[in-house]
Amino acid sequence: MIAYNKNILFKYLIYGWIILFLVIIFSAIMLFAINYYNPNVIKHLFNLIINNMAVAPNTKPGWNAFVEILKNNEVAGFWLILIGLIPIPGLYWLVVIGMGSMLGVILTLSCIKTNFLTAVLEFGIGIMPHGIFEFSAMFLIIGLSSQINNHIYWFIYKRLRQDKRKEKFNWKIILFQYLIISVSLIVIAALIESFITPLI
Repeated sequence: MIAYNKNILFKYLIYGWIILFLVIIFSAIMLFAINYYNPNVIKHLFNLIINNMAVAPNTKPGWNAFVEILKNNEVAGFWLILIGLIPIPGLYWLVVIGMGSMLGVILTLSCIKTNFLTAVLEFGIGIMPHGIFEFSAMFLIIGLSSQINNHIYWFIYKRLRQDKRKEKFNWKIILFQYLIISVSLIVIAALIESFITPLI
């Protein structure tokens, strides 16, 4: 059951990482260009992010942080599944573009305030240990969401065209893969972010 449509899941896992890194690079280049021509915009953006972090709830590392992070990530994964119910292909990629843009902003601001090497090290140490599992989980969920999306699109298409062909789709296996694969990775990511990342 885990291997059901594994080629599709693997494809979306690879595509997800490629798109994420491309968006990070693109958003970083755009911000560096903006900083070159108008540094005040970047200063305002930096202060805005700092102020938002200051008013955000301060959850100490530990089980409370784990529960909070796990809840947020599971909600995000659930929304990706819901997006798949909309019969418009590719909407789920907007989430990846949003994540990549935010990471690009964080990386660029860190580069401007410190230096490139320090920013990359902080980015790699502070985000990637749990990000490898968290982002991979999201990309796999997108793979599952795409299968749901294709099934709904095909169902509507058959109704409109009165097509008698049958499509191979199994809701139970999709749910099983979501619970076993994606949720497991999200749990691992939450554990790393709650207990290991604060110690680095």
